Order: sequence, then C-alpha cells, then structure tokens
Amino acid sequence: MKNKHLILVGCLLLAACSPKEDKLPDPTVFRTSPGVVQVTAVRQKSIIKVECDQPWTVKLAKGEWVTLLGKQAGTDNNGQVEVEFALNPEMEQRKDTLVFSSGSQTRKVALLQRSVESIVMQKEIRLNATEASVVRIDSPAAWRLVSDGSDWFDLSPTSGNAGNQSFTLRAKDENLNVGTRTAALRLIIGEKDEIPLTVYQLQKDVIILDGSKVKIDYRGGLVKVQTQTNVDFSVSYTSDWVETVTTKGLNEDITCFQVARYEGRLGRSVTITFKGAGLTQTFEIEQEAMDPLLRMSDIGVYDVYGSSWTYEPLSDQLLCSAQDAAYSFAILTPEYSKAVEVMTPSLAQAKEDDEVAVRLVLNRNSQIDTDMSLTMKVLRIADGKAWLRAEDGPGCIIFQQVAAL
Repeated sequence: MKNKHLILVGCLLLAACSPKEDKLPDPTVFRTSPGVVQVTAVRQKSIIKVECDQPWTVKLAKGEWVTLLGKQAGTDNNGQVEVEFALNPEMEQRKDTLVFSSGSQTRKVALLQRSVESIVMQKEIRLNATEASVVRIDSPAAWRLVSDGSDWFDLSPTSGNAGNQSFTLRAKDENLNVGTRTAALRLIIGEKDEIPLTVYQLQKDVIILDGSKVKIDYRGGLVKVQTQTNVDFSVSYTSDWVETVTTKGLNEDITCFQVARYEGRLGRSVTITFKGAGLTQTFEIEQEAMDPLLRMSDIGVYDVYGSSWTYEPLSDQLLCSAQDAAYSFAILTPEYSKAVEVMTPSLAQAKEDDEVAVRLVLNRNSQIDTDMSLTMKVLRIADGKAWLRAEDGPGCIIFQQVAAL
C-alpha cells in the first residue's frame, strides 16, 4: 500500500510541475486579398497579400496543380504569399483553396484556373472531307504549332503573336481508309506551355468495286469481284443461276459468285447489288450463249453461224497423215474436196480456249479453188472430236481427232 501511495503522489507532483501549453491569441486584424484568384489556363504566378497582427500560417487544401512559393508562415502585419499555377490542359475549370490560419481563426482564398478553352476553343479538331476547319485561339503570349509529321492535311499559319487569332486546317483528300485517321499537334504558348491537340478525320463510307461488268462464256464458272469498303455490306440479286460462294484462301476483300453453265441460244445477264451504310453499288455479270457450233456433232466444215454445212457432201471420207507433227484432214466428195490441216500446235496437246493455226484448202474438180490460213480457237475437245472456230474470219470445223502417224 505504501508503494502505491508514493506512485500516486509522484504523478500528482509531475502534473503540477509540467508547463501549460501557451494558446496563441486571436488576431484583431486578419485580412487577405484578393479573396478569389482567377487565372487563365497557362502556367503563371499570383500573389496574395496578408494583413494579420498575429503570427499566421498558410497551406493548400489540395496542392495538386498549384504550388506555394516562398514562405508559408509570417509574423509581420504586411505579409504576402506567392503561388504558381501549372498549365491546365483540360476542358474544365479547376479549383483549389489557400487556407490561412492565425489563432483560432481562418481565412480562405479560392484559386480558380480556367479551362484550356480560354486559350483554344477545341482540343479535338474534326476535318470534314476536304472542307476547311478554322480554330480560334486567345493566347497570352506568342505561340507556334508543331505537327507530328502527318502529311494528309494542310496547316496555316503555324505561329502567331499574343491575342485573338486563328489557324486553318484542311484535309488533302477524303479518308478512304478503314477507320478514323488522326494526327497530333502541339500548341506551344511562350517557351514552356504545351497544349496537346488532336486532328482527326472520319472515314468516308465507301463501297468501291473493281469494275462494273464482267463477261463469262456459256460454261459458267467463278466470278471474283474485288471490293474496297470500310462498311458492312450485303449482296442481292434476283437470278437463280448465280450463287454467292465462300472460297477458302481468298482475301476477304473479294466477293465470289458461282455462275451456272448455260446452253441457251441467247445471252443473259444479272445485276448484283452491293448495299451498306446507305450506299449502293452494282455489278453486272453477262453470260454468253453457247456457241451454235457446239450444238453440232457431225464432222465437217460449217459456216460462221455453225448452223448449216458450207457444202452438201454425198459421201465423206476422213483421211489423216502426219507431217512434222502436223495433222491433215480431208472431207472428200465426188465434186470437190475440202482439206483441213492443223499446223501448230498439235491438237493432241491442245486444250479448250487454245488458239491453233489452221489451213483450209478447197479443191473443185481437182483444182484448188480456195486456200485459206486461219487462226482458230478450240471450243471443245470431247469424244475424240475437236470443235474449232475462226477468230478473224468465217468458218467453223468439227473433225475427228486422230493421233499422228
């Protein structure tokens, strides 16, 4: 018990001996001016005056973009505080507060910095097609523009003095790329402040086709339409002899159509419509009728229409001989004969659509009446026969294909 009493007495003596904390008196004069500081968006300094007859301190409520310079406390009646504002690159005004304290009293000074719109009206500059876009600026100092090197637009002027001015941008062409194209500009105010600007041009919605029409023969086949587009599109047509197909390995910018074989006597066509984003483009597929010669199967020499004989044979005899890998064929009648010699290349190696050199010789009463050299196109090789049509003159031939002797 005795020890406990001693500890209690010791604590009481210690408390009695501790000095009391002096409380600072409240000032009778405590003023700041101005009460509100409002500045533009560029980097700059500002001074706030303090009148206080007691010691005072000052601090920033946030201190993220404004800095206290010099002393942050004072004892004289006529003190001052200097603050520095950083560049405000945003499109919104920002606010901080200076808080002065003396005794139990406080004084607050609002710090307001205007948005970058106080200097340049737009940070994102849209270029429409090749129209000019004018940007107005109100610069507190000399200014200049620095580009990232993009060359798809023109810019003028690239520098100016303080005050209300403007510069103009114009795209050199419409944007046919897939997606928006952009460029970066830097608006430099004075020597230090840089305001980033973005120039952009939306893509022009396009559907561009490689041509507007294609011809295909009676055999049909695959038609490839090259497309350049930056929009989703659909394809439509009304004919049932054309079908949209997906072909592995082809570039996605190619639209393919399978055209059916056609043995009609007149040609036909179909219009294919590409639609997307309010745009319409058309493409025509024209299919030729089957060559009338291909309707014939008898061996002989026909007229240009392939619809009748150029002579009426009483009897036919097909002869074949080999001379330097060339073929000689003759259709003989008692009155006259016609001989067909295929000179080059050998029809044994020829394919459809190949061209061959052909000599036609007409004998009447053992006299040569006609001797004609023609370039002829191979229309078909099937069932041991060859169908040929002259490209530069009348004449069609069907004859038996015989191997060289």
